[in-house]
Amino acid sequence: MPSITGPTVREHRASMESALIDASEELLLESGRLTVALVAQRVGLSRNGMYKYVNGPDDLIEAVATRHLPEWVGAVSSAVAEAGEDARARIRAYVRVNLEQAVGGRHAWRAALASASLSPQARARIAARHAEVESLVRAALDDLRVGDADLVRSAIGALLSAGVSALDRGEAPERIIAFTIDAVESVLACRGGA
Repeated sequence: MPSITGPTVREHRASMESALIDASEELLLESGRLTVALVAQRVGLSRNGMYKYVNGPDDLIEAVATRHLPEWVGAVSSAVAEAGEDARARIRAYVRVNLEQAVGGRHAWRAALASASLSPQARARIAARHAEVESLVRAALDDLRVGDADLVRSAIGALLSAGVSALDRGEAPERIIAFTIDAVESVLACRGGA
């Protein structure tokens, strides 16, 4: 019988699951690669021992993604709410905080997530959290009565992706955030945002 490292089996399991998620996140940040064998090696478990906690790499990737999604959703939602009724201010807050959340490689795992073969159910759960945040910019665009709102929303998403990529390359956050907000403002101006 394997030894447990916590006072109870439940605490041991929670500790192991946290260690597995930590190791998975480290591997994704370091190399963008994640396998059960790599995580097992990192935490000192046998590969077979890993399957007591997870079914495979999809579980680990989803756990890493969902670990940070509540923080991200909360930060963006709070900033947008604090911006008040001014729709442009809400969009600026949305852009700024999304990029602030990406500073320091906190979203580097997204690249691995995008290329991973996650189950349709896992992708749907993660997409639902992203849609929750995206609804904030959608509401602000509706308030502005922007022409081609879906295209503008897509353009904002593309600008954010470019900003995150620049941050991942180590570019100065202040410059990237300011540039992205200016670019979003330009898109809004050319599409008639009130």
